[in-house]
Amino acid sequence: MTMEKKELILEREWTLAELMSRFKETFGATLRIYDDHKRVSQEDSRRIDEIGTVVCDNICVRDTDSVAEVEKRIGEIFGLQAKIAVSHDWGCAPANMSLGEVCKIRKHEYHPDIEKLKKR
Repeated sequence: MTMEKKELILEREWTLAELMSRFKETFGATLRIYDDHKRVSQEDSRRIDEIGTVVCDNICVRDTDSVAEVEKRIGEIFGLQAKIAVSHDWGCAPANMSLGEVCKIRKHEYHPDIEKLKKR
């Protein structure tokens, strides 16, 4: 059985709500966006290019990309402060994990449990 690779093209014209919603639907992880160190609402209707300093029209994100890579690219290309959290939004995902691995983290699993997660 082969696993289908997941990919999402993030577009500068999307609203923040659309960005966070599509990210969650595609990767099963929560994308947190911050504006002036305050977390924006999941219903924020501002467009990405209204809040960030955009240097490119889109970003391709794959489930094989690490959490740190994606957070960095969103910051560099869209000018947004982003953090990726586990699916249930209980805590931030480990920076070295891929997006494909993040969706496997269960509620209340801590960093010492990461080695167990990698074996799943």
